[in-house]
Amino acid sequence: MANLGYIHFKVYVQAKSYDRFGQCVFVERWCRLRGNLLFYLKSHEPFSEAYGVIVLDIAEIRLEADSPSTGPFYFSITMGPDKSELILGASTSPERDSWIQSLHMASYSYVRAQADSLKIRLTELQAKIKTKEDEENSVCIVGDRPSIEVGIGCDNLRCDANGYPPDAKIVVGYRSKSCFFWNSLCETETVKSNSNPCFLRTACFTPSITDKSKDILVRFTVHEVKEVSTNTTIVIGHCELPVQKLLESEKIRLPVLSQTKSPVGFISLTIWTPVYSNKSESLAGTPKRASPEHESKRFQKGHRRAHSLPPKLSVKLQLPSTGIGTKLLTNTILRTYRFHSGLGGDIFVHESLLESKIHNCIPTQLL
Repeated sequence: MANLGYIHFKVYVQAKSYDRFGQCVFVERWCRLRGNLLFYLKSHEPFSEAYGVIVLDIAEIRLEADSPSTGPFYFSITMGPDKSELILGASTSPERDSWIQSLHMASYSYVRAQADSLKIRLTELQAKIKTKEDEENSVCIVGDRPSIEVGIGCDNLRCDANGYPPDAKIVVGYRSKSCFFWNSLCETETVKSNSNPCFLRTACFTPSITDKSKDILVRFTVHEVKEVSTNTTIVIGHCELPVQKLLESEKIRLPVLSQTKSPVGFISLTIWTPVYSNKSESLAGTPKRASPEHESKRFQKGHRRAHSLPPKLSVKLQLPSTGIGTKLLTNTILRTYRFHSGLGGDIFVHESLLESKIHNCIPTQLL
């Protein structure tokens, strides 16, 4: 289909000053079609500046019967509520047919009809694929404590055409192998202008997902944020892996593939299992200090005192307990933010969101 080429425009040229209507002639212009905008250029060069633009509000396209056999081959376009007519022409008959098809597909009515048709087809497809088993697999219980947490980082992400690094964020989704649709799990914050972003927010996988590890796939999709206020993004690439691999590994590095299956960067995953404390003290998750004798023996083995944190912690980090609050609160949502430290360890910030039973559950039961 044609969207760039010559079109003959019908114009009136006055042969004499007293000629009121003038003579009908066709002027050849190099034109470019973009959406429903038909630009005609100043010169015969395809990259010259635009001389004018026609907004196509096409109501009808009709072939002209009086076209000469040697060309140009005419066709007319009726536009707008006032039924104004625009007569155009092409050098050859196949070129005219191609322009007619392109102009018809550029009209608003055609695009709207295509969108409505796609919505109907999508609804029918969802009804066929969304079975009862798939709906059960897509349920993620909000109140579940996460069984594993995943820290996410990227490196060597592809820059744009001007060489600027992307404003990247990660969207995590999951689905069963028999399901067609991806369910959104969480998304990270946006790291601006960085080809090697390391995200603070982690991804939490609850037992409702990990218990079906053999049938669940996880997708990490890298988005480039173009407009923050409207959340306009484009997909840089993605990678997929089964949940079983997350349960069996501590660190994973995967290539990020674009829609054309070409590598556009790498994603690194750090997996750990949260340990929940049963104590109600506020410092229950703080590791206990070693005795002075044990600490002195450890430093005698070559550990430098200048390092305030050891290269590897000897205890597992524990999530603080809410104590008696668990009896009064429900629908727990846990989020973890990880801050990197150059001293050999990471700083974790745990955020817990809970809902009071008095405000929701008890009134619901009374109703």
